[in-house]
Amino acid sequence: DPFELDVLLETTADDCETLQEAEELQEEQSYAEKLRPLLDKHHWLLVTLLLMNSLANEALPIFLDRLVPSYLAVLLSVLGVLVFGEIIPSAYFTGPSQLKIAAKFAPLVKVIMFIFSP
Repeated sequence: DPFELDVLLETTADDCETLQEAEELQEEQSYAEKLRPLLDKHHWLLVTLLLMNSLANEALPIFLDRLVPSYLAVLLSVLGVLVFGEIIPSAYFTGPSQLKIAAKFAPLVKVIMFIFSP
C-alpha cells in the first residue's frame, strides 16, 4: 500500500523504543525505497502483472499439449496455476516478510515492465 510505505519512510528512529526496533525500521525503509518507484507507476505495474499472468495462464496448456494428451494438459495447467499461481504465493507472499520479498523482486519487475512498455 503506498500510504503504508509513505508512513514507513516518514518514521524516524526517534519514534522507536529500542535499538533493535530502530535497526528493523532502517531495514524496512531500505525495502520501501526500492518499492516506492514501482508503486508510483501503479497502473503500469498492474497492467504488466496482468499481462504476465495471462501469458503464463495461456502458454502453459499450449506447451503441455505437446507433451501430454489434451485433457491432461488442461487438467495439469489448471492444477498448476491454482497451486503455484494462487495458493502458494498467497500463503508465502502475505507473511511477515512480504516487504523484504517484494523488494527482492523489484529489479525483475522493473525489467519486465520495461519489456512490456511498448
